[in-house]
Amino acid sequence: MGYYTTQLGLSPREMVALVGGGHSLGAASTENSGWNLVFVSGDDWPSPPNRYFSDLVERQWVQVEAPETGLPQWVLAPEEPLAGAAGAFEGKPIGRLPSDMAMLMGKPFSGAVLEYARDPDRFLSDFSLVLQKLLALGSPGVGTAAGSYKWQGVDGKWEGWGADAAYRTLEEDGVKSA
Repeated sequence: MGYYTTQLGLSPREMVALVGGGHSLGAASTENSGWNLVFVSGDDWPSPPNRYFSDLVERQWVQVEAPETGLPQWVLAPEEPLAGAAGAFEGKPIGRLPSDMAMLMGKPFSGAVLEYARDPDRFLSDFSLVLQKLLALGSPGVGTAAGSYKWQGVDGKWEGWGADAAYRTLEEDGVKSA
């Protein structure tokens, strides 16, 4: 996750907000990722909007192999109320990817995870800012005269790399990562 954080010009806190927002809205499918799960119950969303984070922190998770691919994933422990079929949405269990668990345990990410689990307003605010930043990636004329970041592939070659007013990090906005 750190490689893509750096390559997209995102801070660790911004990456946590982006992953949490994406996982709150979406699901994983075997065809696209190798996992077949949802991250929040369809009946729960969008209230509260930080359900992904509060569940990640407050619920018990067990590591299993994805039935379709054998990849590691985490599902709710059997004693959790939404475990198994009770929490399945469109036939997909509620679960977490290795990257989700790494955010919970990794020092540069865990502080933001814990804060978002406690504060849905802070999560929504930060997610909104980082989503705007991501959507503007490569837009001509955004920010200073030097222009915006332009993605040049996974090799990490950037055109227009550098400080840009349109791409302030959350840290620059006075929000510190853990």
